[in-house]
Amino acid sequence: MYIKPLPLGAAMSAAALLSIAACGGGGGSNAVSNITLSGTAATGAPLSGATAVVVDSTGAEMQACAPCTVPDNGQFVFELKPAAKGPFVLKFTQEGLDEPLVSMIDTAKSARVNVSPLTTLIAARLAANGDPTTLSASDLSEEKIQQAMAEVRSALKPVLDAAGVAADENPLSMNFSANSSGLDKALDILGTPKIVRGSDGKASVEVEIKTSGSDDAPDASNSSPKITLNKGIAPAVSGLTQEKITAALPSDGLSQKIKGLLGRIQACYALAPADRRPAGAKLATEITADTCKAIFVDNNPSKFLHNNTVVSHVDAILPTDMGGRFSGAFNGFFNNVRGIAFDLPEYRYTIRNGNTTDSSKPMEGDVVFTARWTVTDPNAGPNLGQTDVGEYQARIQGDELKLVGNQSKHDLNINAQARREEMPAVSDYAYLATGYNINVTERKWNHDSNATTPKVSIYEQVVVSAPTGKSFTFKPIPGNNYGYLGLVGTGGKVSASATVRLSGTYLNAATAGLPSERFTKEFWAPATDWSDEKLAAIPNQGNWKFDITLTDDFVAANAANGTQKNSTQYRRSINRAPTVAELKAMKWPALKDPTLTSLSEAATGLGFVSIGSNNAAAALVVEGWSVDKGAWAPTRVKVYGSTWDEGLDVASTKRKATIPCTGSGNHCEKSNQANTEKFVNAQWNYLQFTGRDNKRLQMSLNYSTRKTNADSQ
Repeated sequence: MYIKPLPLGAAMSAAALLSIAACGGGGGSNAVSNITLSGTAATGAPLSGATAVVVDSTGAEMQACAPCTVPDNGQFVFELKPAAKGPFVLKFTQEGLDEPLVSMIDTAKSARVNVSPLTTLIAARLAANGDPTTLSASDLSEEKIQQAMAEVRSALKPVLDAAGVAADENPLSMNFSANSSGLDKALDILGTPKIVRGSDGKASVEVEIKTSGSDDAPDASNSSPKITLNKGIAPAVSGLTQEKITAALPSDGLSQKIKGLLGRIQACYALAPADRRPAGAKLATEITADTCKAIFVDNNPSKFLHNNTVVSHVDAILPTDMGGRFSGAFNGFFNNVRGIAFDLPEYRYTIRNGNTTDSSKPMEGDVVFTARWTVTDPNAGPNLGQTDVGEYQARIQGDELKLVGNQSKHDLNINAQARREEMPAVSDYAYLATGYNINVTERKWNHDSNATTPKVSIYEQVVVSAPTGKSFTFKPIPGNNYGYLGLVGTGGKVSASATVRLSGTYLNAATAGLPSERFTKEFWAPATDWSDEKLAAIPNQGNWKFDITLTDDFVAANAANGTQKNSTQYRRSINRAPTVAELKAMKWPALKDPTLTSLSEAATGLGFVSIGSNNAAAALVVEGWSVDKGAWAPTRVKVYGSTWDEGLDVASTKRKATIPCTGSGNHCEKSNQANTEKFVNAQWNYLQFTGRDNKRLQMSLNYSTRKTNADSQ
């Protein structure tokens, strides 16, 4: 028997506990079953909040609780209904998972059964069509489970050995905790199983194994270890070396350290604003609460620096070295928000750069993880419920994890992106595109010490090299009114785009051809380069190289502080670009009236939307978008004119935005040389909504007033 039965006393205690805690004590069944399933549900982090379903041999759901929810520590105990008949299939769903995690038990007795990506791989080997989500009791027997587990264990042997899982331990039933030790340490670096369903009804399952990264060197190879399962074929393993696995494994207890760090951030936000800092405070040095200071390395918020962003109020006046700092990191410390919650924590990778002495740079052992935050303060007004998935870089000090950031003075980001382009005037040519958004945030300086003249870019150019070796050049966009550097295209022309599109498809299946054939002003990879098969083979994780060249004038003016003309930095992707099939399955928000009508009329009329009328200054209001169940919610709204762009971060719960005019161009009204935040004599022709899904994939929904269905027209 593969699932070790619990002792009778333990089973009865678990059943009693369940009837009180898991089933809520009200409205549930009071019947006592003689079958209780307990175990650990984890992906490295506990699968907290997940909903469990147990299906028996009749195909009926047999969990006694409604719903059955996994506790914060991942340790669950579920009683089954008296009529339950084994074998049983367990399916656990969580908001952050694209597919349920699956496990199984071939007996009708109280027992321990774990649920994890590893058990899902076992389920894939057992399912008749290779799809673990279709596993049924008829697929199960003790012999079949033993064989499937042996195959998966053999494929993952380097991972399990490195994590210290003994050869005789059973991943389905062994005791373990979600604390980054033993089996859980192995789960920390196993990606979520990805199911690829074929037109023949069969499925393959692939798991990419996370790797370590460096902030100062490219990856040794453009590939990540992975295991691929196809029904009837032995598991295929690629790139799984002991050296890679050892470097990728997190330190002991890391998941608990991440939980502790997030708990300290929550505790800081729970304090009354006056207990966090004095009234009117805007700088990190003015934070007084020890609870808040304890979030950061050396208990010092001033040491946090990430992509040139420091801990401060968004309106803080900051030092001007390197063209100025970006304020706003942990802006909530300085306002009146009181309540934030975290969930969906996920370990991503550990920095391996050999630096053990210079704490002003990323150090050996620094950790990168993601987590979703949500504003829970009932007095937060329109910000209540605002949520996003953040990426955090932290350092272990003693027994705690402390935020430190990547210590970079340049805001450089690489994000896999799913994109949707809507064109009301030529709606048959609306399309989906997949690729990468490569963001180099513009940095400007007061080159002539004259406040009345426009600031200029500190950048001459930035050359970005993908893990494949392909390079892209970015330069300041002509017009001096954009907040990012643009891609240099054919003939050296600088575009207003920072997105490399790899592939695309029209939303209307009847529209012939490819978007890349018509919309040639955008930056497309050759159509022959990126089939869905090739896109699926791109590693989630890969180091992108940024070769930075600053202007001679800026270097000369800042020579005293050691500013160098040329430098190199790296940024690591954590998601690959989606396939076209994945794009088609995504759910999107949608623009509504009155803005949709204004845009549609402009698309068939003059080709732009005027802001205000009769040369009067006016606010720019974007009103009307919807977010259906399952769709991602925008967290930034941006509009583009012919030579400018302006945007605003919004709560994920908001459906309206008033975008302030903050640029230095003539499209902004000025009073005493300061922006009034209103627009004057301005028109826009492109509207963009951006956000992230729960896996931090960047999403971009765009509306254009263009009238033609091809750039050549």
